[in-house]
Amino acid sequence: MSILHVNQIAGALHRMFDGCIDLADTPPNPDDREKCFLTRALAAFAVAQLAGITPPEAAKTVTDGNGDNGIDALHYDLASKTMYVRPSEMARRRQWISRPIRHAEIYQGLR
Repeated sequence: MSILHVNQIAGALHRMFDGCIDLADTPPNPDDREKCFLTRALAAFAVAQLAGITPPEAAKTVTDGNGDNGIDALHYDLASKTMYVRPSEMARRRQWISRPIRHAEIYQGLR
């Protein structure tokens, strides 16, 4: 993915989630703070799209932080009885990393 695409995605995430994503626990360094925002916003975006919820609702699903075992967002849809578990990360060079999460990782994260 080119840097142009990554910048367009980052801009869209800012338009959708600025002011919605909790950044209280992020480092004061602006670059680190931006990486945390983009990682959390990407996870929230995925949940919003999959679960059909609004960006502010999706922002509340973000669980990213120390000791999260790679799980960045959780949402349970009561109507469909579906649990959405989302890992995501914005790498240092602003490349998106999204990988499948193994069942063992989910279990470890929920213990």
